Amino acid sequence: MFAIASDYLEKVRQETPESEKTALNSALWHAVHTRSKGDEYNKKGTVALNLFTDEVVKQLEKPPVLDLTVVGVLHSPD
Repeated sequence: MFAIASDYLEKVRQETPESEKTALNSALWHAVHTRSKGDEYNKKGTVALNLFTDEVVKQLEKPPVLDLTVVGVLHSPD
């Protein structure tokens, strides 16, 4: 079963145009991490990561947040 899934992922990877890989990966990521009513949470996120690993790595090279400002911290957490 793993070999069939792996072959399918390779086929999708090869047939997906470069211009669409990031968008498809993003859509897959959100789809597998969104719970439906009555849906049990399973580890499905690896599909998005394994399908377009290079694209994920490229996105992680540049952090989405460059500046972080903490607001509303008035008291010590002690």
